[in-house]
Amino acid sequence: MASWRSATQEISDQRRLEGARARATIARHAADVASVEGLTGLSLGRLAGDLGVSKSGVATLFGGCFRCASVPEFDSRPGPVRDALAADRDDWFAVLEKEIGRAQEQGYLAGLDPHIVAFQPDAVVAAANTAARMGDDTALPTARAIVEGLLGSTLER
Repeated sequence: MASWRSATQEISDQRRLEGARARATIARHAADVASVEGLTGLSLGRLAGDLGVSKSGVATLFGGCFRCASVPEFDSRPGPVRDALAADRDDWFAVLEKEIGRAQEQGYLAGLDPHIVAFQPDAVVAAANTAARMGDDTALPTARAIVEGLLGSTLER
């Protein structure tokens, strides 16, 4: 049994090492592009094309939620990036609140404020994103259990 665990750990360590190398390659290329063309020259498509990988391959290596990762950097900086992030958040909450309203029409989540119900899982997902990016392997299953608990406790008719 110990050899199986050791082999599993080696695979995990090797995958992390390969991921770290790939992230470093992408980050170096992004810095090179930005230093010549500015930030407007950067995009997932540009990096993927230059490096011969898919856009999702680039995005996956950095993981997490782009909005959650970007908000701390741009939330207090007026400008188009902050405006786009704010609009994205507004759109996300509109979708959540619409779906919560539909659930309420069917007798679920009765008497609850749709914005508050939407805010709770969004906050948990944002916290899970931060924890996962910091290497907490339990973050995503923990967040799922919390969201299921939040929604499960309120889904009774």
